[in-house]
Amino acid sequence: MISALNLGVILAGAADHRQYPDPGEDRRIEELGDKEFESYRKMARASGYALENPSTFFIQHVYPTTVGKLPQIVLKARLAEEVIQTFPPGRSIAEWPQRVVTQIMGYLGEEV
Repeated sequence: MISALNLGVILAGAADHRQYPDPGEDRRIEELGDKEFESYRKMARASGYALENPSTFFIQHVYPTTVGKLPQIVLKARLAEEVIQTFPPGRSIAEWPQRVVTQIMGYLGEEV
């Protein structure tokens, strides 16, 4: 089901996520009255793609970037995986919570 609806699932997950870091800014999305956005938000909650109902699929976080930064992000992910594999050795990056991987990547800084 997810593979047949892949873009819809991603858009639904994105609609369920906060759009601004500051919760006070959430009103900006509501003020738009965007019917398509709201339909994706409803889809996320009804189909199990939402934080309050993650029963089918849940995107922990989406990090927007520019194409030019992708090599740097890939390098950070590889370095994070090397760090993770030392605790205990041989453990896959996929076995760790995304928040841990993200935090390790954050420690690597922009110069990597």
